[in-house]
Amino acid sequence: MKKILTGIIAAAMSLAATAQTDVWVWQNGTATKMAAADSITFTEPQAVSTHEYVDLGLSVKWATCNVGAEKPEDYGDYFTWGDTKKTTLIYGDAWDYYRFCEYVGDSEEIYDDDDYDVTGNGSAYAFSKYNRTDSKTVLDAEDDAAAVNWGGAWRMPTVDELEELYENCTWEYKEDFNGVSGYKVTSKKTGYTDKYIFLPLAGFIDSYCKDAYKDGVEVMLWSSSLWWSSLVPKANAYNLRGKKDGSYEVENSPRSTACSVRPVCK
Repeated sequence: MKKILTGIIAAAMSLAATAQTDVWVWQNGTATKMAAADSITFTEPQAVSTHEYVDLGLSVKWATCNVGAEKPEDYGDYFTWGDTKKTTLIYGDAWDYYRFCEYVGDSEEIYDDDDYDVTGNGSAYAFSKYNRTDSKTVLDAEDDAAAVNWGGAWRMPTVDELEELYENCTWEYKEDFNGVSGYKVTSKKTGYTDKYIFLPLAGFIDSYCKDAYKDGVEVMLWSSSLWWSSLVPKANAYNLRGKKDGSYEVENSPRSTACSVRPVCK
């Protein structure tokens, strides 16, 4: 390996001394000629991901299953928006457990809207990140459940990518897909109409259903994008919801809701 690396470095030095030259790259016993090269750039190889994806002919490729799942019909894990650790149980007000939420005080005693971001059960809370002052509208990689748990090039989809999936696919509700209810989402793109992903009705967890998962009721997939309203500034984030009655659309939910994450990659 040392001799090979020395040879490559020598070749690079030779390129620097001349205008252009041919470079031969050997891989697994096969030589490839790089004609008239004038520079060489060394990069670290990306980690190989073992997770499968489907190319629907869209701007990103969609994973075949949720984070925490082993196959498409598995529900997988549930994550509050911006948390990379799975949520299991929520008791009381979900904001008490939310990663980027800090208790400010009794909401009845706080009258300045600038002192808090959201209220719940008589309490007021302020967001420590993705708030009204840090100008962040998309999750950082360190707060992305797909990026952290799967690694490589995987990440959570943006709201635009959810819209793209919504608009460019046929959504067919399946009562029994390998024993699980959910949506078969098939591409409408020419050349990809035989490609699809399955989204199980994994449901969600929030403070209203406590430790009940609301499974079998709807699909709820997080995006990495914040939703904004003058009434609840940055308290919600965009998600994609598909309900058992056959309706589906891009909506938004409180960041403290624990939903499924379906990764994407380029």
